[in-house]
Amino acid sequence: MLGIEKGQTRLEERLSNVRQAFNCQEVFYLENIASKLVADSIGLQEVDRIEMVERKFVEPQLRRGIEEDIPPSDYSVITDWLAGSSPGILVLVGQGGIGKTWVMMNLRSRVTLRTLEFSKPITKGVIFISSTDVTRGFAQVPVPDEYMTLYDLYCASCAAQDEEKRPTDLLSRETFYDALELGSLVIFIDGLDEIITRYRARFSAQSFFSDLTDRLTGDSDGKVVVSCRNIFFDQDEARFSFPYVETFELLGFDACRRSQFFHDALQGMPGRVSKALQLSDQMAALPSGLYVPFVLDLIKDLMLEQADETAVKFEGFSSNILDSTDLNDRIVGQFCQRETLKVLDPIRKLLVDDQVRIFCEIARHIAASRGKVDREALILIVSKVTGRKDAEGFADQLTAHPFISQEEFNRRGIVDFRFDFMPEYFLIVDAFQAFNASRVINEEDVRILNKYCSMSSSFCLALTRKLSVSAHDFYFRILAMHEEGQEVIREKFSEDDQKILQPDSVTARFSFALVSLVAGFLDSSRSLDASNFTAALCEVFGNGSTVRRIALLDGFVRDEERIRLDFRGLRFEECLFHAVDIWSCQYDAKSSFSECRFMSCSGVFSKGSGVALATFEPNCILDIEFEQVFTEGRKKIQGTEDQSIDAIRSFVSDFYRQGGFRPISRENIERYYGASNSVVAFKQIYRLMKRHNVIIEENQGHYVEVRIAKSVHQMAEKLITQGTLGGALRDVASSLR
Repeated sequence: MLGIEKGQTRLEERLSNVRQAFNCQEVFYLENIASKLVADSIGLQEVDRIEMVERKFVEPQLRRGIEEDIPPSDYSVITDWLAGSSPGILVLVGQGGIGKTWVMMNLRSRVTLRTLEFSKPITKGVIFISSTDVTRGFAQVPVPDEYMTLYDLYCASCAAQDEEKRPTDLLSRETFYDALELGSLVIFIDGLDEIITRYRARFSAQSFFSDLTDRLTGDSDGKVVVSCRNIFFDQDEARFSFPYVETFELLGFDACRRSQFFHDALQGMPGRVSKALQLSDQMAALPSGLYVPFVLDLIKDLMLEQADETAVKFEGFSSNILDSTDLNDRIVGQFCQRETLKVLDPIRKLLVDDQVRIFCEIARHIAASRGKVDREALILIVSKVTGRKDAEGFADQLTAHPFISQEEFNRRGIVDFRFDFMPEYFLIVDAFQAFNASRVINEEDVRILNKYCSMSSSFCLALTRKLSVSAHDFYFRILAMHEEGQEVIREKFSEDDQKILQPDSVTARFSFALVSLVAGFLDSSRSLDASNFTAALCEVFGNGSTVRRIALLDGFVRDEERIRLDFRGLRFEECLFHAVDIWSCQYDAKSSFSECRFMSCSGVFSKGSGVALATFEPNCILDIEFEQVFTEGRKKIQGTEDQSIDAIRSFVSDFYRQGGFRPISRENIERYYGASNSVVAFKQIYRLMKRHNVIIEENQGHYVEVRIAKSVHQMAEKLITQGTLGGALRDVASSLR
């Protein structure tokens, strides 16, 4: 049994040579055995999403990392990585509608159709895991109790395929990871941000990537490709913690790629190409001079459906919901207006706002897990929005709408959005209307907020930036939402889902959704800091100096900094702190916690935070990680002075020989000190010894000689022989604290 070496091409010749040399009956390549196991289990995946793949692909530009001053790279950078010998995870980030799924489908088809020349010439299986499949799959199989792994996502995806009558043999965990490591399997995860949003209490980037460390380092040939929106992925953290994770940001099309896109899609129709370019300048242009691919796609469809391209134009629209000064709202409004103008009978017209409300209801229906929207469900939604009983004709109009996926409707009879970011866009529009109208929270709202609203989510940021209310009115509305939501949870959900201290309970996630809105509101006014955030939580969830029943779950806030609070003078009761940077918060002797739970709160115990002064009552639930950081931190602080004295004694003792102090070279001092003391760094104590005139340096040409100052001899000898600290040596000890 052999392994294929990187760059090896004459595979059959090598097998023949080995068979003859060792007189073997059979000779195999281990990678091909793994490939056969994978192929037998998963088969050759069909390249679906035909509307994406058949359209000629335009290779976008990318930017390594997410820093704007880095020049763009060509698409070949990631195809070369995919075909090359380096293992790892490639993360493609970008805003909604930028073309992440299109790129993922293109990369998958290149592997499936074998158009890439891999460094190891073996048959590669492909597993494509979409966020939609994962969500559907976890309705069939249990969500893991621990943090999710790549294998958990694979199992959920298989369960979703089985539900759709696409039976898939499940690879065992060992075979799955071995095939990945051998390079026999390439795995794509499309929409990791959706998975993070939906299962934030069960997803940890640290845990997810750590699980793959041994599989994607060293001699591994494993490759995983992930797509994710920018705000959900901390590129700097991944780069430093997991060097095998590479990040590229997808950029919008430049003018050249925009022209290529239209010329490919509208071949032989120069007039339509010219008109499409004109419309794209009006609708798809970003301030950076780039163009949004999803809008170009809509314009392309519009040009194909029109008999006369000269008649194609976008007019103003009337709406009480959409803001014409907002780019996304303007695009939606203008396309909806065009759909209105297509219908000549005024009785059969759906106005812009009617279309928007219908799309909001479709998005709510799907997000609240009420099942698929087929034609019958669409008719009910249209009747609900318009009040019309004769809704069949309107349903036919909507299934042909440019925002609805014709592929999904024609193949499966399902009404779904054409672009994956659209459901969230319409949920934001709906939530904004609900907030301004003070609409009473219902079960759907609870489910939607729990799924989409977190501190780093586009839902939270977009909604709070749309609001133009005073802080007082905002906090009053959040308080009302909290009370209404708690009432819904008590009536509609199980007892386990009412437990605030369980991070995956409905109550905990709903609390965190509201906490996230508070943080987003402060961030929108550039006033988000520990003091203001804590004061806002007290305003909404507090009674005097006591805050009760809130949940703070894992999530980034502004500038990728984890949330911090100012606990000084406050009491927290029955609160959940999950993966929060507790150790960087502020405490005093009045800070107290009762019936609170602390989970996965990693960090470094800081004496300056005052956490040692806080009271954690015996009824608090502290996990092992919290206990360890707290215990070791207090022990370290309590022993600081003794450690400083030991370090100083160790340093001066190296000079003491035969009843007196002798000079030593600087190199030898560092060697002697390092061998006897590792608590206080040599450079730190050496610098302080010089500052307080305890030592004197003298350059001897080829080395630096160091001696204890005569004025310190008596104090240094007293420290060595009696353990008494005084004079300049005590000043050094004070500086070490």
